[in-house]
Amino acid sequence: MNSLISHITQRIQELEKREKLAILAVSAFLAFLTFILVVWFPVYEYREKQRSSYEKSLDLLLYLQSTEEEARALGKKDGAKRMSGQTLLTKVTRTAKTAGIQPTRLQPEGNDSVSIWFDSVSYRELMLFFERLQAREAIYIIQLSIDKGNESGKVSSRVTVRS
Repeated sequence: MNSLISHITQRIQELEKREKLAILAVSAFLAFLTFILVVWFPVYEYREKQRSSYEKSLDLLLYLQSTEEEARALGKKDGAKRMSGQTLLTKVTRTAKTAGIQPTRLQPEGNDSVSIWFDSVSYRELMLFFERLQAREAIYIIQLSIDKGNESGKVSSRVTVRS
C-alpha cells in the first residue's frame, strides 16, 4: 500500500503545473460529488420524509381538535338517551352528514335495516362514515358493494346496514 502511494506521489511530482492543477480540480470535484451523494442527499431525503410525517400529524391533530367538542358531548350523554326517539334512517342521515357525504338514496328494509346508495363520493369519507356508524351508533354493515368511480379517489357504493 505504501509503495502504491509513493508511486502515485512520484508520478504526480513528475507532471507539469497545469496537469497538477487539472488533477487537483478533478479531485476537488469528485470530493464534492461524493459529499453530495453520500451526505447531502440522504440528509435531504430524511428531512423531506420527516416534514411529510409532521404535516400528516398536524392534519390529524387539527381534525381531532375540530371534533373534540362533539366527542366530549357524546361522551357525556347517556347511551340510552342518545338512542331514544331516533329511527335508523335518522341516524344514518345524520352520520352521513357529519362524515361529509350525501346519500343518493335511502330505502328502509324492514324495521331494523336500511339500504343506502352513494354516487361519486370520496372513498376516505365513505370509510369515515362506516366507522362512525359502527362506533357511535352501533349500526353494522350487513352487505356492501363498492365500485370505482370516474374520478380518482371517488367511488359509488350500495350498503345495507342493521342496528
